[in-house]
Order: sequence, then C-alpha cells, then structure tokens
Amino acid sequence: MFFNLKVGKLNICYGLPKPPTIFLIRHGESEANVNPVRSLELSNHIVQLTEKGHVQAQNAGKALCHYFEKEVASKKIYLYHSEYKRAA
Repeated sequence: MFFNLKVGKLNICYGLPKPPTIFLIRHGESEANVNPVRSLELSNHIVQLTEKGHVQAQNAGKALCHYFEKEVASKKIYLYHSEYKRAA
C-alpha cells in the first residue's frame, strides 16, 4: 500500500520500493592533478591519466565488477560516463 504524507513543503512517501544504488566515481589522478600547468596546455577533455590514475581506475573497475557479480547479477544495470578520454 502506498501513501503520501504532506508535512509543510515536504512530501513523504511510504511504501515505495527501495531506490536503486548509485555509484559516483571520479576519474583517477590526471596529469593536471599533478601539474596544474598541464590543464593550461591542453583542452580539459583530453588531459590524460597518470600511471597512478590508471591503477586507481583499474581498482575502481575491479571493485564495481565484484559488487555487480555479487549483488546485482540478475538486475538491469545502467551505466553513464563522461565523454572525456580519462573517464572512458
């Protein structure tokens, strides 16, 4: 059974399904993080990851993969990502 309770300007909904899990992941360390001048030399969207940034991105991917295999094997997954090179 679903119902809403209005408290002042707030609408509180009861009986709704649990919202989906959302992960927000930032790209790994970039050349501009290490050397801010780099962001002046290149357009922001083509700044590359450092070696450390690549390792950070791989580790984040492995952690997500483990979570998906364990927790959401039978559910739909929607993936949205930045068009920047360092985020793809």
